[in-house]
Amino acid sequence: MTRQSNIKEPNLETYGIPHYCLDTNLTKADFFKTILRLYRIIKNEKIDIIHSHHYYESLIAVLAARLAGKKKVIVSRHYDNELFLTTKGFKLKIYLYLEKLVNNYASVIIAPSNAIVNLLIKQNVNAAKIVRIPYAFDFASDRYKPLRAEDREAIRNKLKIERNQFVVGNFARHHKIKGQDLLLRTFAEFVKTYEESLLIMVGDGPFHQQLVRLAIELNIERYVLFLGWQRDIRSIMAGVDVVIHPTHQEAFPQIMIESMALEKPLLITRVSGATDIVVNDENGFLLSIDNTKEWLSALQRIRQLPHHANKVGRNGRISVTNSLSLDKIIPIVEDLYTRVANG
Repeated sequence: MTRQSNIKEPNLETYGIPHYCLDTNLTKADFFKTILRLYRIIKNEKIDIIHSHHYYESLIAVLAARLAGKKKVIVSRHYDNELFLTTKGFKLKIYLYLEKLVNNYASVIIAPSNAIVNLLIKQNVNAAKIVRIPYAFDFASDRYKPLRAEDREAIRNKLKIERNQFVVGNFARHHKIKGQDLLLRTFAEFVKTYEESLLIMVGDGPFHQQLVRLAIELNIERYVLFLGWQRDIRSIMAGVDVVIHPTHQEAFPQIMIESMALEKPLLITRVSGATDIVVNDENGFLLSIDNTKEWLSALQRIRQLPHHANKVGRNGRISVTNSLSLDKIIPIVEDLYTRVANG
């Protein structure tokens, strides 16, 4: 849609991959123009299979495909029940109607987790067109390699973290559905017992100022370090003792994989994707959504049992690198393309 990426630059030119950019920010005025742009590309390039990702992009792809007379559309769904958490009333009905249109037209819907598979079935999507394919990761890249102890110490020194401080890290967009307000309340209770602790919050978003004000209201601002949005979180994550992701909703949390790959003990709510990957108390710790007493208990246990927490962190890396590497997932997608092409 645009040439910029907030996750990783695709570098398509570097690899010599022919591609188009629609150059659109998905404004209402540009919506139908974008459909026509994609329609022309489909016709001119004689494209047989259209594979789309995300809500609006999939709607555009389906409408362009119908206009071009193409029937083979693969849709990757990257959200769980977010529509129900962020939208209400007539607007929600419109969104669900358009989502149903996309689902009905799609040849295949790729779901990254069992939770999304089950949700699609509850929405009366034909189970035969749903395929579960988790996300894939390049664990050979530096982004997923644990840092050495001396590098970790250097990061902590740079952030002015004291040697005996227990550091909790949260890495996410600052939004109400991420559960960060409840995290701050939990941490306020935690520091009553473990005063030599620090909560690092990396991210920005529409809920950021409310979180800053809440930390002040709870009188824990000296225990919370807001670092804003960071493009490279690996080094910061390497400096924390535990990662907590108390989100209310997620399709397949990227931060789950990043923290597990870096051998960090992970506390994560039982959202889509997490329940497929995390085995409680073995390669991570699963939390109930909104249950701050449970969150507090888990943090206290990790603080009291650092050797067990570190073992769980090491198990986390082993589990994700064994099951979610690119060389395991890419052939599954290639096989799906072949099946759709021949179908």
